[in-house]
Amino acid sequence: MANSTKNNQHSATIKEVLLAVNSLAGENEKQFKGVYEAIGKNEKKIQEVSDGLNSLAGENEKQFDEILAVVNDFAGQVDGRFAKIEGTMATKMATKQDLANLESKMVNLESKMVNLESNMVTVDKMDLMESRLAAKFVTKSYLDDKLADQTSEIFLRLDRRQNKDRSFKENLVGVISGHSLITPKESNKLKELI
Repeated sequence: MANSTKNNQHSATIKEVLLAVNSLAGENEKQFKGVYEAIGKNEKKIQEVSDGLNSLAGENEKQFDEILAVVNDFAGQVDGRFAKIEGTMATKMATKQDLANLESKMVNLESKMVNLESNMVTVDKMDLMESRLAAKFVTKSYLDDKLADQTSEIFLRLDRRQNKDRSFKENLVGVISGHSLITPKESNKLKELI
């Protein structure tokens, strides 16, 4: 008996569920009819919106294609630049051998610099050389004194020569006058020229 009571409870429950489902189906059917009627009334507007969306989609697709073409072009240019840079780097990058050669040249240059520094004239060396030169060469004041002495000697020699010349001319005019070869007037003129 317990089993038949349980079945009744299930039967009642199933019946209730079916009634509830039918009731809901009727309500849903009314709601669906209302939605269908609303769609029917607004079908023209819905079509216009759908056409507008399709038109926008077409325009957007064209713009998207244009953007895609520009991006592809830019990507091609960037690829070209990278290829050029890679080519330049491949030809201009230093290899390990280049760096080793450069290092040996630097060591050689450093040794030359050390050698150059050892041969370089310093201030002390210049002072020493100047003092040696000063001892060997004459100074300006010495040259000025010697030049003054020589100049005065030259003028003395010129004066002596001029005096000899004048004396000779006076004697010559006296001898010519003494032998009466010229007149006293001519003799005076010659003495004026002396």
